[in-house]
Amino acid sequence: MGRGVRTVQRWEHDLHLPVRRLGKSRRSPVVALVSELNFWISTVGPLPSNSDFKPKSRKDHKDGLGRKHETHLANMAESKRLMTSITSWPTT
Repeated sequence: MGRGVRTVQRWEHDLHLPVRRLGKSRRSPVVALVSELNFWISTVGPLPSNSDFKPKSRKDHKDGLGRKHETHLANMAESKRLMTSITSWPTT
């Protein structure tokens, strides 16, 4: 993805990057499907560069990520619903 490990870990946590851990630990190996990553990249919008990153305070994490994050989660849920409905269409 052209970014550092910590940046991608932050995306996993803050932006729900679609990865799966092979264990229960935060340090477990990670697996990701290229198709899911491509879809995520196309729906998440422009990603900040590393130089644009401003660390969040503990209070920001406790209070949630705000309206933009809620909108993103709603859009992702709607996208998932639409993809499910499309894949369940009968083929001719």
